[in-house]
Amino acid sequence: MTRSIRYLLLVPALLGLACDADDGRPSYPSFDQSILQVLESRNDLKAFTALVKRGGLGEAFEGTQANFTVFAPTDDAIAAAQLNDTAAEANSRVRFLAVGGKQMLNLVRYQDSLKTIKGTTFQVSLVNDKIVLTDHLGNQATVTAGDLQASNGVVHIIDRVLVPPPDEVLEELAQRGGFERFLEAAQRTAANAALYEAGPFTVVAPNNAAMNALGDLKEVSDDVIENLVYQHVFDGSFQEAELGAELRVSKATLPVSFTGTASPAWNLAVVGDDVDLIAMNGYAHELDAVIALPTTVEVTKQVPALKMFGELSESLEADDAKILLPDTFGEAAVDDAKPAAPITVFAPTKAAFDTFFGFVPAVESDEDKLADVFAQHVAAGQATLADLVDGAELYTSSGTITVARDELGTITIADTQGNSAQVLSGDIRTKNGIIHLIDHVMSSTVAD
Repeated sequence: MTRSIRYLLLVPALLGLACDADDGRPSYPSFDQSILQVLESRNDLKAFTALVKRGGLGEAFEGTQANFTVFAPTDDAIAAAQLNDTAAEANSRVRFLAVGGKQMLNLVRYQDSLKTIKGTTFQVSLVNDKIVLTDHLGNQATVTAGDLQASNGVVHIIDRVLVPPPDEVLEELAQRGGFERFLEAAQRTAANAALYEAGPFTVVAPNNAAMNALGDLKEVSDDVIENLVYQHVFDGSFQEAELGAELRVSKATLPVSFTGTASPAWNLAVVGDDVDLIAMNGYAHELDAVIALPTTVEVTKQVPALKMFGELSESLEADDAKILLPDTFGEAAVDDAKPAAPITVFAPTKAAFDTFFGFVPAVESDEDKLADVFAQHVAAGQATLADLVDGAELYTSSGTITVARDELGTITIADTQGNSAQVLSGDIRTKNGIIHLIDHVMSSTVAD
């Protein structure tokens, strides 16, 4: 009898909790509220609620498209942290305190770490049977209350603000704003994925005004855009003060000076105001100008080993030089038999030309023959060293070039006439393609 009475006493209580919603279904207060509404209903989470809205995540926490587990710092915790977050910083911080899916505390307590919707993790441990979260700096927050269920997830309350790790370089630029044109360019290329790797990298990113000065890039080849992006990327982490210390080589394999005093002049760069942006995989700095990409001919005249190649190309008539070494963004071929930008240039070294002209000295002064020699070293399309895999074929106006690559990574190229050369180095990225250095002139041309 006692059990029956207790049961009957519970029924009204349950019925009181399960009031009818407007559509006639049972309404449970917490389940019918979104995460945002749960946050707004708490007097101790006003500051965090404001942070959510400042970071632009209010709509996500109110929607029904996905479930989240949110670890919300109290007002006292946020006051102690003396936060003064920008909208971008608030977005990053809140995403670091949110986990995908609905995880009640009885599940959280058995985790070693949790991956946040920011893509990073924080550690989870039990201290005196309390759940403790630890960020990358060692800051610890204790879960003081939780399992506040919502229609799209659950909220747990913590007593300290955790610090998110820095974003990757490109994300840091995106959060900062003002670099949309540069980021759009990067997204067109393989450089975008490469810059999410561990690095470290230093990215000197032209701001929107600098990129706008280039004009419309829609018709420019993605390969050339990739060269432009890599001209602004350096291996290693360098603060602004370190940039001008020496001539640095970009991932376009070109020297860059930030001092305004070093040669080559086309690579002079000016650093902007937004510098020393710390990222998870390096540093980012604002540039108020684009670091110019040189043409193939300009590069060959600056690199000592290729200087003869550059000088000889200048001796060609204007039309031949334009056909063989197009020097504008996306320039069309002059005729169907000749490659257009971007191109791959296999440039013989000075020593290779010296040997070649030792056998056929008259070719050096025979412009028609010299143009034929150049044509055999210029292939359509841009092929990086990574693209030169065993069996790959490239096409020049004189025929096919076939690539052989052994297990040690040594690259040899050969044409259909039996000429061959070894690739010594390469991936010099230019305004109209890419250059690789080779150790022989691949030509059967002889003077009359």
